[in-house]
Amino acid sequence: MTRSERLLKLILRLTGAALLLATPFIFLPHAWHGAAHERLGLGVYPAGPIIDYLARSASAMYALSGAFCWLVSFDVRRYGPVIVFLGISSVAFGLLMTVVDLELGLPWWWTAGEGPPAVVLGIVLIVLERRA
Repeated sequence: MTRSERLLKLILRLTGAALLLATPFIFLPHAWHGAAHERLGLGVYPAGPIIDYLARSASAMYALSGAFCWLVSFDVRRYGPVIVFLGISSVAFGLLMTVVDLELGLPWWWTAGEGPPAVVLGIVLIVLERRA
């Protein structure tokens, strides 16, 4: 296994582990989501089934993405084209979320911590896969 492959495997697993941390948030009660929302300085957490649905489904999608990162990390040669797609998707997601965050007026630290790191991750995945 080349150095690039080992690094790619490590980055995919670290990313997967971080994304899997969203799993408990699928099951948190509304009040806990609200408390976190308010502690983050995002204002009063709205009530309604669509709010809980969106919070839980977003958490589930992050967790599923984390599991997917773990899956492809076990054979980076075999899943090379999938990893490139994952990298391209991450760049697109990061750019889109940066625009969305800015449009919604989210705090600077939220925007800086969401979109730009996803863009960097995507570029790193593509570069490492191409070197592997």
